[in-house]
Amino acid sequence: SATRDMGNDYGIMITASHNPYYFNGVKVFTKNGYDADVVFTNNVETHINNVKEVKTMDYYEARRRWLIQDFNDTNLYLSHIKRFLSYKMKENNLKLLFNNMNGVGVVGLKPLANDLDIKQFDVINDDHDAFFSFSLPNPTYEALKGEFVDQVVSGGYDAGFATDSDGDRLGIIDEKGNYIPTDKFMIIIIRSLIKTSECKKYLYDVVSTGTAGTVKVDGYSMGGKTGTAQKIPRGNGNYLVSFIGYAPYDDPQVVCYVIVDEPNAAYQPTSSFAQKIWKEIMQKSLPYLNIYETEAP
Repeated sequence: SATRDMGNDYGIMITASHNPYYFNGVKVFTKNGYDADVVFTNNVETHINNVKEVKTMDYYEARRRWLIQDFNDTNLYLSHIKRFLSYKMKENNLKLLFNNMNGVGVVGLKPLANDLDIKQFDVINDDHDAFFSFSLPNPTYEALKGEFVDQVVSGGYDAGFATDSDGDRLGIIDEKGNYIPTDKFMIIIIRSLIKTSECKKYLYDVVSTGTAGTVKVDGYSMGGKTGTAQKIPRGNGNYLVSFIGYAPYDDPQVVCYVIVDEPNAAYQPTSSFAQKIWKEIMQKSLPYLNIYETEAP
C-alpha cells in the first residue's frame, strides 16, 4: 500500500514473512502496489546475478543524508480496510480472542476492534518477537489446537482467530472449539465482499488490469483474487497457489475456488497455475449454465 499511496513506480520490502529474521529476503511491488509477476521477477534476478560490486553505506549516515526516511501509512491502510466493513457491527456483543502469534496483525486489528466497539477483544502473544516464541507462526489447526482452543471454549468467546506473523493467513476457531477450514470461510468472505461495491471494483481490477489478467474469459465481466502460501517445512520451495473468482461482475452467479498443491514447476509461487485451471472451468461452466456474455470480446 505504501508504494501505491506514495505514487512510486516500484517498492521493495525486506521481509522473512512468517520465518525468523535470518530468512530475510526481498519482495518487489510494481506501480499501484501490485506484486511483481514472474517475468518481472526473473528480469530483476537476472540483473542481480550480473552485479559485480555492491556499494554499502552506514545506516545512520544514510539517515543523516535523508537517504532513508520514515513513512507510516497505517492510518491510510486502516481507512482503506474500513471501506469494506459493515458498521452494523458497531456496538455489538461480540466476545473475541485474537492470537497475534507474535506478528504484526495486532497493529491493524486492535484499532479496528476499538473503532467498531467490539464488546470484548482480547489479544494474546501481542509482543513483537523476531523468533515468534520459537514456534512456527502459521494459524493451522495443528498450531491452534490444545491451549488456544481451550482458551476460546473455557473463556466463553464467540470465536477465536489467529493470523500468521505478517497478517495474511487466518485461522478461525468457533465457540465450540471447531476449526473452520479455509475453503469454507473464503467462500463466505468472497460472497460478502462482492456485495460491497467498493471491494467489487478492486476484485474487478485484479482480473482486468492486475495480477490475474490472463484469467479473464472473453465476453464476461469478472472479479477475483490470487493466493500463494508456502508449505511446511519452510524453505523447500513447495507452495499452495490459488485463485478465487466470480462472474458476472454486476450480477454474480458463479463462484469458483481453485487450489493447486505443489505445481509441477521449478518456480512454484505464482497463482498462474490455478488461474489457468479456473479459466478452463469457467469457459465451459458459464455457457452450460446459460450465463450469457455481457461484454464485447
